[in-house]
Amino acid sequence: MDCTQVERDGLIERYLSWKSLGPEDAVPFELHYFECDVCFENLEIARAIRAVVLDSGAPSARAERAAPIGGGSWRKTSISARMK
Repeated sequence: MDCTQVERDGLIERYLSWKSLGPEDAVPFELHYFECDVCFENLEIARAIRAVVLDSGAPSARAERAAPIGGGSWRKTSISARMK
Protein backbone atom coordinates (compact mmCIF):
# COMPACT_ATOMS: atom_id res chain seq x y z
CA MET A 1 0.00 0.00 0.00
CA ASP A 2 1.16 3.53 -0.70
CA CYS A 3 0.01 7.12 -0.12
CA THR A 4 -1.58 7.31 -3.57
CA GLN A 5 -3.84 4.36 -2.78
CA VAL A 6 -4.71 5.81 0.64
CA GLU A 7 -5.79 9.06 -1.01
CA ARG A 8 -7.47 7.51 -4.06
CA ASP A 9 -9.56 5.06 -2.02
CA GLY A 10 -10.40 7.46 0.84
CA LEU A 11 -8.92 4.98 3.31
CA ILE A 12 -8.47 7.45 6.17
CA GLU A 13 -12.15 8.40 6.19
CA ARG A 14 -13.21 4.79 5.74
CA TYR A 15 -10.87 3.66 8.53
CA LEU A 16 -12.24 6.21 10.98
CA SER A 17 -15.87 5.45 10.21
CA TRP A 18 -15.51 1.65 10.27
CA LYS A 19 -18.36 1.56 7.77
CA SER A 20 -16.70 0.28 4.65
CA LEU A 21 -13.15 -0.77 5.51
CA GLY A 22 -12.86 -4.46 6.20
CA PRO A 23 -9.84 -6.27 7.63
CA GLU A 24 -8.53 -6.97 4.12
CA ASP A 25 -7.99 -3.20 3.73
CA ALA A 26 -7.55 -2.15 7.37
CA VAL A 27 -4.50 -4.32 8.05
CA PRO A 28 -2.45 -3.10 5.06
CA PHE A 29 -3.55 0.48 5.81
CA GLU A 30 -2.39 0.19 9.44
CA LEU A 31 0.94 -1.27 8.38
CA HIS A 32 1.34 1.65 5.99
CA TYR A 33 0.39 4.49 8.33
CA PHE A 34 2.60 3.18 11.14
CA GLU A 35 5.56 3.66 8.79
CA CYS A 36 4.44 6.72 6.80
CA ASP A 37 4.72 10.06 8.59
CA VAL A 38 2.48 11.83 6.07
CA CYS A 39 -0.40 9.34 6.28
CA PHE A 40 -0.02 9.09 10.05
CA GLU A 41 -0.27 12.87 10.39
CA ASN A 42 -3.26 12.99 8.02
CA LEU A 43 -4.98 10.29 10.08
CA GLU A 44 -4.40 12.22 13.32
CA ILE A 45 -5.73 15.42 11.75
CA ALA A 46 -8.84 13.58 10.54
CA ARG A 47 -9.32 12.07 14.03
CA ALA A 48 -9.09 15.52 15.62
CA ILE A 49 -11.56 17.02 13.16
CA ARG A 50 -13.96 14.12 13.69
CA ALA A 51 -13.74 14.56 17.47
CA VAL A 52 -14.54 18.27 17.21
CA VAL A 53 -17.53 17.59 14.95
CA LEU A 54 -18.83 14.86 17.25
CA ASP A 55 -18.40 17.10 20.29
CA SER A 56 -20.23 19.95 18.55
CA GLY A 57 -23.55 18.18 19.01
CA ALA A 58 -24.59 18.72 15.40
CA PRO A 59 -27.54 16.45 14.49
CA SER A 60 -25.56 14.48 11.91
CA ALA A 61 -22.66 14.15 14.37
CA ARG A 62 -24.91 12.66 17.06
CA ALA A 63 -25.71 9.74 14.76
CA GLU A 64 -21.99 9.14 14.27
CA ARG A 65 -21.17 9.31 17.99
CA ALA A 66 -21.76 5.58 18.43
CA ALA A 67 -19.29 4.67 15.67
CA PRO A 68 -15.88 3.72 17.06
CA ILE A 69 -12.81 5.61 15.98
CA GLY A 70 -10.23 3.45 14.28
CA GLY A 71 -6.95 2.56 15.95
CA GLY A 72 -6.01 1.12 19.29
CA SER A 73 -6.04 2.93 22.60
CA TRP A 74 -2.31 2.23 23.00
CA ARG A 75 -1.73 4.38 19.92
CA LYS A 76 -3.67 7.28 21.40
CA THR A 77 -1.61 7.01 24.58
CA SER A 78 1.57 7.03 22.55
CA ILE A 79 0.44 10.12 20.63
CA SER A 80 -0.55 11.93 23.82
CA ALA A 81 2.85 11.24 25.33
CA ARG A 82 4.59 12.40 22.18
CA MET A 83 2.67 15.70 22.14
CA LYS A 84 3.64 16.69 25.70
